[in-house]
Amino acid sequence: AFVVFIGIAGCSLIQNQDNQIENITAQGNNYFSEHVKPIFDNKCIACHSCFNSPCQLKLSSYQGAIRGAHELSIFDIPKLESREPTRMFIDHHSEKAWRKKGFFPVLGDKDKSLMSVMVSDLDGIESGKQKIFKAEESRECMSENSPLLLDDYEELNPAGRMPYGFPGLSQEEINKIKTWQELKLPGPSLEDYEKKVRNHIAFKQQ
Repeated sequence: AFVVFIGIAGCSLIQNQDNQIENITAQGNNYFSEHVKPIFDNKCIACHSCFNSPCQLKLSSYQGAIRGAHELSIFDIPKLESREPTRMFIDHHSEKAWRKKGFFPVLGDKDKSLMSVMVSDLDGIESGKQKIFKAEESRECMSENSPLLLDDYEELNPAGRMPYGFPGLSQEEINKIKTWQELKLPGPSLEDYEKKVRNHIAFKQQ
């Protein structure tokens, strides 16, 4: 995150900050790929990468992060009726389409988004408030209409900061996620992603 110094800051410091913002903005789509995705890959996708990801939040791709989460747990399967699938890159492709299906954003305001709250504002494993971590018994997905009401989640998970049951992200990692949100979530388009997939497949077939 960038700190704005008012009044006491010298012109050189302000100019340096402006240069930093310009440099990051100039990276465009690369900021997610170079700074945010490595965090998700190292700390998040052990749980948030499959079709049965908690709260259907997939962080294995840019499109999954933008799609967001759903209050309907994929584990709560109806016994007598089918459920419409929500497969990434198959059932829907646009953020607007996913919103119509009840997915709500976890990204947005760098300090108040659900993502920022979950990785920085909640108590973690080091608090000692929770001795046993049973994700299957303590899951709670936020409501589509009020995703920042965490009372139910915190009651079931008194040490529920993400990554759940593990040491928290470093301040540097948190700052990178918040900076990405401050930059309005730039990232690769679906066309760029599909192009990379095609190139990867073609390379492996050589």
